[in-house]
Amino acid sequence: MAELTRDTSGARLTMADRQQRTASDWDALSAQVFGLPLPLTGLPRWIFGHAPPSASGWKLQILSVEEGLPKKIHLERDDIELQLIVDTWLEAK
Repeated sequence: MAELTRDTSGARLTMADRQQRTASDWDALSAQVFGLPLPLTGLPRWIFGHAPPSASGWKLQILSVEEGLPKKIHLERDDIELQLIVDTWLEAK
């Protein structure tokens, strides 16, 4: 398990052993950690139907919903599969 967070200072990945990796945004962070950018920056737009994930080659499936918001999300592209569990949705300010 790992935790992804983002704020005005950038994006952070905190791994199970508490080691952290940081970058300017989620796409740069995922490229640094996994060797390719994962579609994390655009994910909120995709989930709420504002942009199709298929435009970038990714398939998105919402596996579970809690209080009207996606809780578990599955992403797939080529031989890459990613499952995200959203712990907390925050309102945009």
